[in-house]
Amino acid sequence: MESNGLPLRIHVSSDTREILVKDSDFQLELRGEVEMKGKGKQTTYWLKGYKDTHVPYFGPEYL
Repeated sequence: MESNGLPLRIHVSSDTREILVKDSDFQLELRGEVEMKGKGKQTTYWLKGYKDTHVPYFGPEYL
């Protein structure tokens, strides 16, 4: 996943997404199909953060 990711973005697999959507506190965004070494094309997602607006966002501006 790391070799196909982007800086400061959390790239997750469909399996991880299935776990995270059980807890409705997470926001995910479809990234689409990505060629993964040894696995072929896989549908992947970006983990965008929490849905709860009371949880602070620490984006690139905090680095």
